[in-house]
Amino acid sequence: MQYTLWSRGVLIGETDFALGSLNGPRMAGIFHPAVSGMMLLPTLTAMAPAILGLTGALKRVNLTPADAACDPDAVFAAIADSPEGQQMYASAKEIEQLELRAPGGRVIEYESILLSDLEDFAKLAERSTGTKKRRRKRRGDPIRYLLTVTLSGHEGDDVDDRLFTMAGWSAH
Repeated sequence: MQYTLWSRGVLIGETDFALGSLNGPRMAGIFHPAVSGMMLLPTLTAMAPAILGLTGALKRVNLTPADAACDPDAVFAAIADSPEGQQMYASAKEIEQLELRAPGGRVIEYESILLSDLEDFAKLAERSTGTKKRRRKRRGDPIRYLLTVTLSGHEGDDVDDRLFTMAGWSAH
């Protein structure tokens, strides 16, 4: 069963959500981009790297995790002024236009959605370790993009809290 992802009437790609349960609130699958969606992929996949880069952006302006609780305005200003924050906001504007459709074409309501480019995570790993490993380019690598979705109407973890935790910050 192929689920499709659309933006403003343009097909971005499809997945079968084979990596997750189709019965629970969270679904995950290898994402296969459509030719028509290739232009939007860099912006749509920029969210996770931008969020993970926020810690560095805040350190550059001498903010600490404690500042998130005692001076949230300074943190939000630093995020808005940083390249990572601008990348995050640009990605969010495109992500809010996404529409997920079931195999029959019915629109599926979701609470959160994340389209990830696994090449971005490989680059982040290289930067975080300080080593530049020579990665072999493999033809026809079967997995480059991953789509994860949390469906609406299900009880569960707050996704925003998990994203802040991944970046080393508290959302509260």
